[in-house]
Amino acid sequence: MRFSLQVEMLNAFHPSLNVGSLGGTISIDSTSFGQTTSTLIGPRNIQICAHITW
Repeated sequence: MRFSLQVEMLNAFHPSLNVGSLGGTISIDSTSFGQTTSTLIGPRNIQICAHITW
């Protein structure tokens, strides 16, 4: 009998941050310059798989 556990973390350590807006211009005079409020890719995903073979 064999048991294996596999964990995959997608976008776990380096999220792609949304600075400014997509396709827009970033102005250094803006009051929100350098602030991030969202990510480009979305939330981090974790997948866990367990396999039992006999």
